[in-house]
Amino acid sequence: MRTLTFIRIFQKDSINRIPCCQNPPNRLILFNKINPFPFPGFHSHPCMSLRAKPFFLIIFVCGAVALAAAATWMVGRGDLFHQQQPFIIYFADSVNGLAPGSPVKFKGVPIGQVKNIMIRFNQAAANASIPVLIEVDVTRLHQDLGVTVDLGNEQEFTEQVRSGLRATVEQESLQSADSYINLDYYDNLAGAAAPASSQLEHKFLEIPSLTRPESALTKFAADHS
Repeated sequence: MRTLTFIRIFQKDSINRIPCCQNPPNRLILFNKINPFPFPGFHSHPCMSLRAKPFFLIIFVCGAVALAAAATWMVGRGDLFHQQQPFIIYFADSVNGLAPGSPVKFKGVPIGQVKNIMIRFNQAAANASIPVLIEVDVTRLHQDLGVTVDLGNEQEFTEQVRSGLRATVEQESLQSADSYINLDYYDNLAGAAAPASSQLEHKFLEIPSLTRPESALTKFAADHS
């Protein structure tokens, strides 16, 4: 058995015995007579552990605060419990007024947002359409809006496109230059063959866009600008 010795260190001679500490209080330190540093790689004075504790405590507290803030932000946005399904749309018309974060609506009801707007993405050289990546809150569609169709399922999604599902860029209001993407079903397109995909390689489910004639709202804004 190893012999353990208790050594009493008094404050009056602490400067000579423990130069790393400033006026340490009276305390009892346990030393191992055979191996004074029983932990592998530990060759420092016991006082150094007193200095290290505040540093690790600060790191722990900062990490806990960061995790709590991240969790609060995710819960506030609803991302933690909501499934976001990405889609891509190629618009032949102007996407003026759209920006990352712009709403995506179904018949005017918000169901998602624009994630990215690109000049070109995975399309033929002759295709000048603007690709827009969106995310749809599938959980909200199911729980809040009563939609039973699984748009994340490729087969069911294809059926919705054949039923006339299309995307258009709409202006928010006369007073705003902001736009949003609206998804809707068009009866005159129901049963028609789905348009050819603009993607060279299948990377996202693609919602066909609809080129619409100039709306009355847009015409009125242009005439009175």
